[in-house]
Amino acid sequence: GELASAVIDLKNAALKNPKNAEARWLLGKLYVELGNGEAGEKELRRAIELGIGFHSVVIPLGKALNLQGKYQEVLDEVKVNSVDSQSLKAKVLTIRADALRDLGQLDFAQKEYRKAIEFDVENTSSYVGLSRLYVRQGNGERAQEILNQAKSKNPNHQSVLLMEGDLNYFLGQYEESQKAYDQVLQTDGNHLLARLGLSLSLLAQKEIEAAAKHLDRLLQSYPDHIYTNYLRGLAAFELKNYEDSKKYTETV
Repeated sequence: GELASAVIDLKNAALKNPKNAEARWLLGKLYVELGNGEAGEKELRRAIELGIGFHSVVIPLGKALNLQGKYQEVLDEVKVNSVDSQSLKAKVLTIRADALRDLGQLDFAQKEYRKAIEFDVENTSSYVGLSRLYVRQGNGERAQEILNQAKSKNPNHQSVLLMEGDLNYFLGQYEESQKAYDQVLQTDGNHLLARLGLSLSLLAQKEIEAAAKHLDRLLQSYPDHIYTNYLRGLAAFELKNYEDSKKYTETV
């Protein structure tokens, strides 16, 4: 896809000139869009070292840290006073709320999401994050209500489609979750979380061979990704390929 081509171009630019701060910054942001938090953080921190202002990096860096489960680092480093505009403050608050939610501090997270929406009522990610919070609370109906608000504002936003896939998976509606992940992959075939979600949906429907193909594609790009290896081992076990199952699960 276009994002994958852009990553190749920027990696080449960084190789030609390792001190190209803008190339590192753009490459880091692209990695985050593709769901690769580890690579995104590495490039964004390099961009800071090379002189890119923290205010330009704070939002993708926060997302990169959240993708890796580094939630306390988000709370320590990603501050509202790092940015100026109302819309950027809303994005920072949402990133912090995502971290609080995944740390299990749901009441604090909900307050941050509500504050973010006050700063920018059009910020799609705030609604998506709040919808995820309600899933964490086991309240699928409220999660759907909030997601519908996000869809009314930006139905084709990548985070909305991902949440639609995740929510349908949570509700046991695996064919619907598959459709949502497919929509993301139509525009971004290398998206890690979308292809993982699609694989999970296929596994849930007992379409093991189809799931294995998607997981193999992911492992070509992310050979050491723990959860992908775990799922591939699970698929191999279901297919009675016990040696392959052992090989993948030993990677975990």
